[in-house]
Amino acid sequence: MYWALTFLRERTGKLTLAARQFDANALGDYHVRMGSHNEPMPGFSHHRGLHPVKRRLLKYERMNQPLLTRRDFARRLMANAAFSIALIAVSLVAGMAGYHYLERQSWVDAFANAAMILSGMGPLGTLNTTSGKIFAGCYALYSGLALILAIGVVIAPIVHRFLHRFHMEAES
Repeated sequence: MYWALTFLRERTGKLTLAARQFDANALGDYHVRMGSHNEPMPGFSHHRGLHPVKRRLLKYERMNQPLLTRRDFARRLMANAAFSIALIAVSLVAGMAGYHYLERQSWVDAFANAAMILSGMGPLGTLNTTSGKIFAGCYALYSGLALILAIGVVIAPIVHRFLHRFHMEAES
């Protein structure tokens, strides 16, 4: 691949962004990797200067940037809440499938058990099969972490806005 990039550079005298990044990874050249003016492409940010990373969900303003407008803050809250709802919904469907196929429960009973485990309450009935017991234990561990993650994703913009406002008031 390197010889093809060298040939392309000799023929045209320039490289595309993808070719420059490949060339930089092959040669280890910092200036080629970061671009001519050290500016990332629009909508991208360089993570440790190696690869462009698209960041949307957890991108917050920095200390030196102004506070978001209420409308943008509401959009951020809605996006984080949508992510959390999707995570909980996928987790619930996975739990229902596990109880239905491994424990041979009806879909209604599988929903009830998965919802109770996901909310932290515990299973409703006794489990009969070994595979169902192992699944229930793993699902309970996962559910606790998924619930904490979902709550953290929803609360993160609120805490960030409070700390950002506090930092702005402390500077002035």
